[in-house]
Amino acid sequence: MWIRPDQLRGDWRILLANQDVDQFQLIMNSESTSTSSIWMFLGGSPYVVTPDLRWILGRWYHLAVTRSNGMLRIFRNATERAAGMASVDFSRSALDIGFRASTGSHPWNGAIDEVRLYNRALTDEEIGLLFNNGMPDTTPPMISGCTNMQITSIDGSAMTATYEMYVEDETDLNPSV
Repeated sequence: MWIRPDQLRGDWRILLANQDVDQFQLIMNSESTSTSSIWMFLGGSPYVVTPDLRWILGRWYHLAVTRSNGMLRIFRNATERAAGMASVDFSRSALDIGFRASTGSHPWNGAIDEVRLYNRALTDEEIGLLFNNGMPDTTPPMISGCTNMQITSIDGSAMTATYEMYVEDETDLNPSV
C-alpha cells in the first residue's frame, strides 16, 4: 500500500483494521510532528513496532506487511523496519481503510492508495518490485455522470450506496462504465 501523511499528531491513526475491534490493526502512532512509528496489532496486542521513523508531510511512502510461519515483518520503501513473532490468529471480517468504520475513530490524515491483499507472504524481492514500480497514479478520473444511485442502508454515520459511474477514457474521451 502507498500512504501519504498530510499531518502527524500525537495519536493513533488507523491505516488498516478489521471490523472486529483490536483483532487486526496497522496503525501509525505519532509522538511528534515529524516522527512516527508503525504498529501491527493482532488480538489487541502490539506484536511488531517499528522504531520512530522520520516522515515528510505530503510525500508518498510504500508500506508492506508480511506474515509467514508466525513471523510478522513491516517494510517501508522496501526496507524491513521491524520484525517479530506473532502466534495469534485473527478472524476474517470486513477491512476498514483509513479509520474505524464502526466508530469513526482514529482517522488517517492523508491519502492511502493501492491497498493489496495477498493469500501468501510476499518475498523481499516482490516487495522491492512493488516499491520500484513507483508511486501510485493519483490523478482522479474524469467523471462524466452518475446514474441509478440507490442508498441501501444508513447506520449512524455510515451510508452504503450503489450507483453506476461513467468515466471518460483518457485516450478517446468516450464515456464508458
